[in-house]
Amino acid sequence: MLDLQLASLEIVVVIVPCQPGMEAPGQGRDVLFAPRPGPRTAGPAARSGLHYAKPYSTMKQLLLTMSLLSFLGLASADDFAEGQLWGYHTRKGEENSRVLINKVETSPRLGKIFHISVLNVKVKNPRIDGGLSTDLPHFPVSQETLKKSLTRLRGKSAPNPNYREGYETWKNAFDQGKAGIFTIDVADIVDAVEHTINQP
Repeated sequence: MLDLQLASLEIVVVIVPCQPGMEAPGQGRDVLFAPRPGPRTAGPAARSGLHYAKPYSTMKQLLLTMSLLSFLGLASADDFAEGQLWGYHTRKGEENSRVLINKVETSPRLGKIFHISVLNVKVKNPRIDGGLSTDLPHFPVSQETLKKSLTRLRGKSAPNPNYREGYETWKNAFDQGKAGIFTIDVADIVDAVEHTINQP
């Protein structure tokens, strides 16, 4: 299910294959369902709270929804690319933080690896003047991390020049089988870093 809420507008798209015994126009094809307002009537579709869209309008509605998703810049795995600046599910108080994708590479073993910087955070760091780190220059993360963390494309940016040092260190260790990548949420990565650097 794909839920998209825009002000008072709610679009819910569900694509399911027609099953034997279902009465639907264009039976045997994938059919688009949408919530039916008002009282429900008898029948499997009605009991589920869904109704069948007409086959002609199905593709139009799907294309409209995908266009809206593209317009709003919502995260899609196929869209992640170098130079993108994304909003993400942040920790409380860091709502203006952003994820910058500096570099994308592919590993035969792990698939796509995204080298990100996390900007404008508030990480307690007793090791520096001021006691706060605001930029975390390099994390190697999986596509799954981005899929479950990123929310909206905010713009584009040149790579963070400070990511290179961390990347080179990671790359040397990774090529020797001594380093991996993060698969947890970006906010959890930030939490882990803060916890680590504040250990006695």
